[in-house]
Amino acid sequence: MIRTYPRCWLAACILLAATSATAGSTLGSTVARAAIDFRITIPTVVKAEARADPASLRVTAEDVKRGYVDLDDASSVVLTSNSRQGFMLEVAFDPAMVSALEVRVAGRTVRAAESGSAIVVQSGPLVGKRIRVSYRLYLASHAEAGEHRWPVAVNYFAASV
Repeated sequence: MIRTYPRCWLAACILLAATSATAGSTLGSTVARAAIDFRITIPTVVKAEARADPASLRVTAEDVKRGYVDLDDASSVVLTSNSRQGFMLEVAFDPAMVSALEVRVAGRTVRAAESGSAIVVQSGPLVGKRIRVSYRLYLASHAEAGEHRWPVAVNYFAASV
């Protein structure tokens, strides 16, 4: 015996099957998830302005005998830095005149035994702060008394501690 179903029943079954397939498809596309992970990095910056270094160095016979020259507040610089670790200074000097030096800056004394030494000076962020720099220059063994060109160069960088 062959059963016959009314056309509306067949149409309802087809519609129901299509709807459930579409619903499953729709649910799959609306349950999409996304995550965005980002980090903002602000580079540390040191800006040195209004640098004032002596043009020359006067060495006396007493300095040569003692072996060093003390120079209080010999240089100054205006520093701006966003670093919490402080700033780094790189010291270069003329080895024909100086064998080593001490730099007194921001309340600290640091020693550079070689030209090109990098020294970290601990400080917080600075905004247009005038820093005074003092030196003790240890004279080279063959240094002579007299007027000489300034033998020290200092560069300022962001500290990377």
